[in-house]
Amino acid sequence: MPSTPVKPLQAGKSYELRLSPDGTQALALGRNVVLWDVATRKRLASAHPFGHPSSAAFAPDGQRVVVKNTSGEIVVLAVPDLSTLCVADCRGWGEGSAPFWSPCGRFLVDGNWGGDVAVRDASTGAVVLREHYDCSMLHDISANADASLFSFVLFHRGEDEDEDEDEEGGEPKSRSTSVGDTIATRRWPFDQHAARVFQPPRAWSHTEGAFLSPDGTRLAVMVWQPKHKTVLEIHELRDDAAGQVRSLRLDFGATGPTLAWSPDGGTIACIELQRVTLIDVATLKRRASHPLPYASHVEFSRDARLLAIGSWSKGVVLALEDVGAPT
Repeated sequence: MPSTPVKPLQAGKSYELRLSPDGTQALALGRNVVLWDVATRKRLASAHPFGHPSSAAFAPDGQRVVVKNTSGEIVVLAVPDLSTLCVADCRGWGEGSAPFWSPCGRFLVDGNWGGDVAVRDASTGAVVLREHYDCSMLHDISANADASLFSFVLFHRGEDEDEDEDEEGGEPKSRSTSVGDTIATRRWPFDQHAARVFQPPRAWSHTEGAFLSPDGTRLAVMVWQPKHKTVLEIHELRDDAAGQVRSLRLDFGATGPTLAWSPDGGTIACIELQRVTLIDVATLKRRASHPLPYASHVEFSRDARLLAIGSWSKGVVLALEDVGAPT
């Protein structure tokens, strides 16, 4: 088990900051992809596989990482030297959700905004399974701790006509309106399990993110509401419905909606305005926070001793016990 670092690891600008399965390394995504040793706080390697890397994930064995950029390009890099092992052919795929590994580490899962989900061979990048969801946009993908269950946020948008006329043609303007978002869950392997699509107890007008608990029995959903702004809802997953437990209004104003479950499922780390907040799941009360401008990503180590926080200004890995009282 890795030792807690004496001092926090300052990773610099890191839109995403991911911890290796054993917690000894941290992968920072900025202009470059940088691998850090958490205990010594030293750089191990740096790579620039393409421009604008945006999301990454360690393989289950910690020996590889998959990186995706804002154009939808995907590469697999070796750990610890970050040499290129595989470049996936993503022509025509486009931007989309973050990539995930299958439980066995042989496959990659990712989606695009057009509603497509691909399963790729991690050694060649070849697509071995491609499916399409009937939606306006596949917004987000999540997986539980062992990647035996995945969730997909599906936007459903319709077109309404405004009463105002277009200034030039005199035709009514059209605008996109929500007709209620849904979430699909899918057990791995996908070719042996059908997707389950369910509606929430009340309509979600705009789902900003959904995150499966480590055991896959609950779903933390960040929903934008006109009156209450961003609200965190905790749902228990049942056969064809999401049973709402309780909700909490968030002080949202960060770079993007993201949160992380602790390994035991008892705590949620959530990015709020200029800080990361630890929320007790049982009570939905804030119990600790860490100030950090422009925080963009958060993650617990698997042994729950470390917290990694990506930031557009200065990412950090620190001991969980060093996170202070809520502000």
